[in-house]
Amino acid sequence: MSYWEAARSHPFTYPGAHPDGPFVLVDDEVHDLDRNFALTGGTSLDDLLRTRSLPLIAARYPVLTYGGNRNPATLSLKMDHYRYTTPGRGTVIPVLPARIRGFDVVAGGLSSQGYLYADLFADERTAATELDVHVLLLDDDQLRVMHDSEGVRTDLYDVAVLHGVELPGFGESAALAYVGVASVVVSPLLNAPLAFEAVRATGRTLPAFDTTAMIAHMISASNLSVDVRATVTPGIVEPLDDMQLATELMRYLNGQWWWRQHTGQHRLLACERLEKAIRAGLAATSRPSKTRDLVALHEPILNPDNAYHPGEELTFGACLKNIS
Repeated sequence: MSYWEAARSHPFTYPGAHPDGPFVLVDDEVHDLDRNFALTGGTSLDDLLRTRSLPLIAARYPVLTYGGNRNPATLSLKMDHYRYTTPGRGTVIPVLPARIRGFDVVAGGLSSQGYLYADLFADERTAATELDVHVLLLDDDQLRVMHDSEGVRTDLYDVAVLHGVELPGFGESAALAYVGVASVVVSPLLNAPLAFEAVRATGRTLPAFDTTAMIAHMISASNLSVDVRATVTPGIVEPLDDMQLATELMRYLNGQWWWRQHTGQHRLLACERLEKAIRAGLAATSRPSKTRDLVALHEPILNPDNAYHPGEELTFGACLKNIS
């Protein structure tokens, strides 16, 4: 696990690296999977799950992930931070590469951990975009962990049932997918949402940035430089360019998040005020996202109770149309 860096502790890596092909998180190790759901060496994934008294592949819930949840270390941290309770022995999370059409992944808002978090976005500009994403196969309490971490009960994300998710080498499936409730960040200079360069796509028309450049762009475009500099680099007389200022801001916010995480105490008052000012500055140029409404025209949006308890009809075995 030490090979993979979680964005919660390495904000500059957001949304985080991940294996190129199918993989499975087994406790603190990451193993490749082949198209027959076998680990390197030939061990069947279902056999491994049986020996640990864990739900088999077909009984798990497919959950689309397009941001930080593709990263093995982020998955491991979330299981810890949100107190995952295994129904058997240990933690096993299979993860499959997937592809969807008509969407892109854009900045949804500011995370207290020091980066702009991802949201799924769709409008006429993304109609021809094909997006590389992943599908997690989760047991009941892993699903609870992911929903808690994504704010499903606090109106940060709704959960939709998205059909037509292509799983190369496996078939086509439906999957649960997080769609943001709030507005998405829009650059007043580019008049567009900002896509994550690290999320591979073909046919992308939205402007794409890496994580630090995205923060730097919005600090400048939203006229936040003075507020950021006064809090993050007080007493520094030499000029800092936008990328340097963004770097310092990300370090500052991330450090304060971990202070709160480890101590349970409030962050510095200056940090609280700065984050509030940044959120207000971003909100001034944000635009309501119509992604949820567009998805709802064709796909069901689950209420929170049903999202946490989707039922057998939304297990992977029921959702997968064709597997060879």
